[in-house]
Amino acid sequence: MPAALTPEEIAHRLTVIAAHGGDINTAADELRVKRGTLREWYARLPPWQREKAEAVMAQPGPITPRPPEEPLAVRQERRLKDEITRLRTELNQAHRDLNDAEDLRHAVFGLASPIDPAQHTINLLPKKATAEAALLFQSDEQWGEVIAPEQVGGLNAYNRHIAAARLRRLIETTIRCCLPPYSVAPPPVFYYCMGGDSLSGSIHEELAETNDLSSIPAIMDYCANVRWAIETLRDQLGCPIVVIRVPGNHDRTTKKPRHKKYNETSLDTIISWHLETTFKGDDRVTFLIPRENDAYFDLLGWKFLMTHGDMMGTGGGTGYIGPVASITKGHRKIVENYNDIGKRVDYVLTGHYHTAVETEYGFGNGSLPGYSEYARLKIRARPCPPVQWLLHIHPEHGVTTRRKINVGAPGEGLLYERGRA
Repeated sequence: MPAALTPEEIAHRLTVIAAHGGDINTAADELRVKRGTLREWYARLPPWQREKAEAVMAQPGPITPRPPEEPLAVRQERRLKDEITRLRTELNQAHRDLNDAEDLRHAVFGLASPIDPAQHTINLLPKKATAEAALLFQSDEQWGEVIAPEQVGGLNAYNRHIAAARLRRLIETTIRCCLPPYSVAPPPVFYYCMGGDSLSGSIHEELAETNDLSSIPAIMDYCANVRWAIETLRDQLGCPIVVIRVPGNHDRTTKKPRHKKYNETSLDTIISWHLETTFKGDDRVTFLIPRENDAYFDLLGWKFLMTHGDMMGTGGGTGYIGPVASITKGHRKIVENYNDIGKRVDYVLTGHYHTAVETEYGFGNGSLPGYSEYARLKIRARPCPPVQWLLHIHPEHGVTTRRKINVGAPGEGLLYERGRA
């Protein structure tokens, strides 16, 4: 007999069993215990207690009968009535919701109850315009490359003469966009950022065979044109010019890319040194030429990071989504990498992919050559004109205006003809 039961509980169990005439199963249901448990408990009772219970069962007396089970039809009818009650409740609620919506429709669209206007005050006094700095992001000029129009369906052409013409258009358009009426005021400072691949180079045999200028003549022609660009920007804008340059992969002097001495094995470094020497002593032109392939600089309190883009560790991105995936992934990796060393990066500037795109983290640049044989035959890229980014930067709001400057012109391919199908 379980020790946990008190004498009163034992007596209660025996009374219930006796009341049901010794029916252990019915008594277990009423006591809410398992039938097997009660049967085993009853079998273990001392003989004198079992005899006492059986004596009570033998005496005639009123025994509470087990209530008869309701007929199935009655139970089904009750369930149906409950379901009808529930559905009526839901229907009434739906009618109330519909009436509320109808009242709202009349109130809003019928103007049954006019809404008082909010009280705000605005200041219409003229404010002094805040001059914004300007940044021209020029990259991937690949000076000396030749793009034959018959090789790209007549859409584009490129050589050193077209390169010079496109650079002139880029500078002219930039100056117009930086002065009234296109801009509220001339920029207080102009950043001329060059992101590498200045030369076509000879890293690929096909380039060495088709370029219209070898490396040394290409350097001389390129420097002459960029010198003109810097002097023109300086004189026409009348503000300090900050020139920032990093090398790219086309400018390297090695066949395979290298990570050690990246800048020291690039012809672009020679170009940067030559241009800096040319403007030595001109306090209106400042050069920033880092010893690594990243240029980290401050512009009105905003942190910029410019790198060519070939060393982001993101692959070529030639899948269906194209290079945008690689650019976005690379920008994010750069931001996270600099954050890890305690340097904030607000905007990343990269070239290399010849795709002008704005990402969550910055800007990927287009190119000066534009649509080429590689884009048409190798990756089947969408034909896009040669564009370069021009940005305006506000000291409080960061980049406020961004323009893709198209430097192509009619006569340089079907891509620039109006009404092209």
